[in-house]
Amino acid sequence: MKSNKLQKQKPIVVVWILMLIVSILPEVIIKELFNAEVTHLQEIRLVFMMGIALGSLIIKQLSELRNYIIVLAMITGLNYFGDIIQGFEIFGSFFGGEDKAFIQGLASYQLIRLFKAIIMFFVLMGLFKERRKFFFVKGNLDAIAKPIKGLVKNPTPWRKFAIQFGVYITLGLLVFLVIAGGIPSGESFIKIVPILPFIVIFAGINSLYEELNLRAAIIATLKNHVGSGQALWISAVYFGIIHFYGVPYGVLGVLLATFLGYIIGKSMIESGGFVYAFLLHIIQDIIIFAFLAIGAVKAGGL
Repeated sequence: MKSNKLQKQKPIVVVWILMLIVSILPEVIIKELFNAEVTHLQEIRLVFMMGIALGSLIIKQLSELRNYIIVLAMITGLNYFGDIIQGFEIFGSFFGGEDKAFIQGLASYQLIRLFKAIIMFFVLMGLFKERRKFFFVKGNLDAIAKPIKGLVKNPTPWRKFAIQFGVYITLGLLVFLVIAGGIPSGESFIKIVPILPFIVIFAGINSLYEELNLRAAIIATLKNHVGSGQALWISAVYFGIIHFYGVPYGVLGVLLATFLGYIIGKSMIESGGFVYAFLLHIIQDIIIFAFLAIGAVKAGGL
């Protein structure tokens, strides 16, 4: 009995370790704890994940996790080559060079993310054949949000819960942004009115990328092997860690993003679709991009 329990726990340990390796946690540890320069970690991570992906073809214990490993390897590879493309001089000059304006800089970053999302979509189609299997459908908008200990006592329709949670998480984000950057003046926000359509478009691209590549792909490839609960927490923690140098940032940013990631991932699993996750996410991104545009806050607090 004890041996069987240990056998069941092994895949869970493996998927958590792989997620932490692919995340920016190694960079955070090296920079924040040892105050050292981070060099060649992306290359090492990519080679490692390619090796694990090949290993999943021949090692029985890894074969059932093959799709998850492929997704992590794709995330690693897309990040690596995305950084290379953004570093090309011709790419940088096209989007304004060193003196590029906010929208030009955001456009270059989000264009790369859009290509990453498109590539991941076709990878997932190759793995699952049907969009519904990786939540890239509307889903059941009448689905019920199951109780969450300490947060939701009774089953609640997602139509209602999404609005309630959206208000709470938006207020929490605004509190963070105001504490981090102060209360922006009305004049500052008036200045971004002309670029607001771009902010909305780029927020949409960012939300699409993160929901498809960092949440749907992870949950879809894991839920049948380690359970929906573990898949949900793995995707949420991964989403949280990547925000250490983002917005919201730092340890508090990681906690806020993990919490958001958990609820959004829960909406995917329970509704079987993308709608609630995307809408809750894009609202937060619009607010964040607006604060970035007026210079009230900077990624990583730098």
